[in-house]
Amino acid sequence: MNVRLLGKCPRCGADDSIAINHDNGEEKAACEKCGCGWDDWLQLERDEKKKGNNLIFVWVNVGNGCAMVHNPRIDEIPCARVIVNVLNVAVMVRFKLGVSFATEGGLNGIVKHDGGKGYVDLTNACGYIGLMEDDMYSPNPVRKAVLRWYGDLLNLLFEDELVVDGKSFGRGAILKLSGEAPVTKVQKATNLLWLVLYKKTGSKGFADEVFLRMRAALRQSLVAPYIAGLTDEQIAKFFVPPPWR
Repeated sequence: MNVRLLGKCPRCGADDSIAINHDNGEEKAACEKCGCGWDDWLQLERDEKKKGNNLIFVWVNVGNGCAMVHNPRIDEIPCARVIVNVLNVAVMVRFKLGVSFATEGGLNGIVKHDGGKGYVDLTNACGYIGLMEDDMYSPNPVRKAVLRWYGDLLNLLFEDELVVDGKSFGRGAILKLSGEAPVTKVQKATNLLWLVLYKKTGSKGFADEVFLRMRAALRQSLVAPYIAGLTDEQIAKFFVPPPWR
């Protein structure tokens, strides 16, 4: 479980340097640059927001049958549907999975990994960016490998410092696109997602293939809505109640 406060340290001004550590049941925040610590990170977040220093609480959780961004929630993340589409297609390409036609959307199929083989059925986590298995407590090493790989993408995009070919793009840069114009926001989000795929795999070809596959999938009217899950409007359109109800 990775937990951080992204933004400037109030003491030294370093960017995205505050980590939240779990110590004997207590959650204390500390700057990894200057060493300054705070016993109550929630109060720190509130105090800094009043001063105009918006610290973004980021919590990525990978394990127990899920890999998801617990915070921020999906409706607080810029270009969230773009993110879900790209990351889900990346998993589809990497593990040769298909689209799940559950209302929440997701991925499923038989996966071969490290000499093992197993059926994987992952749905998008409602209200969050993430994937989860319905039967999360049954042993399934193949599912675990898929979620760990997907979790690495989440960490690179939201929590870890993203360094590609010697250039740093910081931590959680995609969360800081809120003030951008819509078209610019999507372009920058797409660039960051491409970099994450390249960073994870070391292959520009893989990153390019994911975007080609995603564009092709989004042109298929029966498949496209289920990659990221049906919106409320799509549910109302697809599942119209009978006239006698």
